[in-house]
Amino acid sequence: GSPWSLERWSAVGSQGRAVLSLGPRARQIAEVTGLPGAREPIRIFVGLVKGRSLESAARLILAELDRTGAFRRNTLVMQTSAGTGWITDWSVDAVEFLTGGDCATVAMQYSFLPSAVSYLVDRDTPVRASRILLSALLDRLDRMDPADRPKFYVAGESLGGYGVATSFDGLEDLLARTDGAVISGSPRFTRLLRELTDARDAGSPERLPVVDGGRHVRFVSHPDHLWQEFTGMAYANGWEHPRVVVAQH
Repeated sequence: GSPWSLERWSAVGSQGRAVLSLGPRARQIAEVTGLPGAREPIRIFVGLVKGRSLESAARLILAELDRTGAFRRNTLVMQTSAGTGWITDWSVDAVEFLTGGDCATVAMQYSFLPSAVSYLVDRDTPVRASRILLSALLDRLDRMDPADRPKFYVAGESLGGYGVATSFDGLEDLLARTDGAVISGSPRFTRLLRELTDARDAGSPERLPVVDGGRHVRFVSHPDHLWQEFTGMAYANGWEHPRVVVAQH
């Protein structure tokens, strides 16, 4: 959306303009965290343009990643948006503070429909868009030297969480292809989360299922649940990488 960008400011839509213009700058990150050498975070957003395919949008994101030097950052996050391109501030901001700005976040708009309407009439496009962008990013990352490749995370809230979770064939696929995930408030029809809930450890509740003693996946409705299960007891297994957090309402 900048004067140097390959994507026009007018093309990113209102949600895209919010994503690109908000969030902390390097000075604010340094003030809050005390981290020396804080960097300007990179945010890349491509809008939904009439006549442009999702595949073309994904290629444009790759071009913007190259233009901005985003592949040289330590952390790369793919956000799957909800509805008309909405992404939660807290999800993007948190990564930028935690990494000292040494990160890039990418997302694209895939619909003109509000999230609630998409629930009813279009559950395919969020998944298709997420899979197309995921495939493009992983193809590029797989061709990079592992020593120089950024850590790769995926995230999404609501319909975005559904889209990103359903882009993988299952938990093993998600763990094999990413360094971690944050999935928040996804609908009950999200297949991956339903499978994890059905396979939960005996005695754990559906609202906060414990999966394999908390080894890779932790369902949380409170920060304490990152480190202890619903009973207040420590998880049976240590939290190994990659890590997946499922934030439940």
